[in-house]
Amino acid sequence: MSKIRIISGLVAIAVVFGCGGANTNSLEAPDPVVAFINASPDGTALDAFLNNIQLGNNVPYLSSSPRSGAVTTFSSVEPGDYDVRIEPDGAPENGDVTTQNLTRDTGTLVTAVGLVDPAGDLNKRLQTFTFQVDRSKPNGDKARLVILHAWIASAGFDTPAIDFRNPDDNPLTNVQDLAFGGNNTALIDAGNQTFVARLSGTEFEVTPQATFNFGAGKIYAAVVCGIEDGVGARSPRIVFMELQTK
Repeated sequence: MSKIRIISGLVAIAVVFGCGGANTNSLEAPDPVVAFINASPDGTALDAFLNNIQLGNNVPYLSSSPRSGAVTTFSSVEPGDYDVRIEPDGAPENGDVTTQNLTRDTGTLVTAVGLVDPAGDLNKRLQTFTFQVDRSKPNGDKARLVILHAWIASAGFDTPAIDFRNPDDNPLTNVQDLAFGGNNTALIDAGNQTFVARLSGTEFEVTPQATFNFGAGKIYAAVVCGIEDGVGARSPRIVFMELQTK
């Protein structure tokens, strides 16, 4: 009987230590993930790099990389410090570089904002903006918007801050004073909703009103883009791009 007790005790100890090791491995935080959005109106084919890792190649205006169908997905990378570089394909001298520390269990959007050819207005030059996003699925009948101010004022004028909101007198969503290249988030009701961008603190609409059917439990980039007096592809607008959730 004593031998049985000893053997049983050893088995129990082995199971405890075995389970502990497995749980430790499974609880290790995942690697950081990154995606790229091109919001530069004259950036018709942009490349994006993390050090020497190519995140996007020849990415068109108002597109993203990587993608799966209509959804912007994310690439997994090692944690650490990176030079984040965005440049027109074949013209690296017109690019922009910033640095970013990527930590475990985070999602980061790399965005190209501004103009490849700013016509001497350096405030409107191509710039790289990076920011973390919450990729967890919204609960219930909610969707999450990640709002990016990439709209550009006419030549000779500084780009002002904007408000992103419903056009109603009593908007359910009203994200105020968003600076050029800035971002913010909003939790909204799923279903059809209409949004507009206004000069901050005024009723002057810098984009047409945009209506979109938002899915419950989904995340979208809401890119306020275009040039104030632009036409065609460069006209002011709000574009919604679905982002991959966790």
